[in-house]
Amino acid sequence: VARKLLIQENELEKAEDRAKRSEMKCVDLEHEVKNLHHQLKSFLARIDDAQNKEQTCEDQIRRLSQHLKDAERRSDLVFDERTNLQKSVGILAGIP
Repeated sequence: VARKLLIQENELEKAEDRAKRSEMKCVDLEHEVKNLHHQLKSFLARIDDAQNKEQTCEDQIRRLSQHLKDAERRSDLVFDERTNLQKSVGILAGIP
């Protein structure tokens, strides 16, 4: 009986040691999960910032493209007007 009791006490100590190690591992894993959660939040915030910057750049590209089209239109109008003025000058120069 004493031998069985000694064996059971030994097994109980081993089980308690395993339980302590498991609890420590759980605590470590909880810390790791918290760290990963914070990293995920940080990454999501960075993604959101990048998307906002991308949208801002796309808006600026659209505005600049429109300004370029407007400038090209004005340039074409000025070129056409210059051509018409040159023709008018040529006609007037030919009149005595």
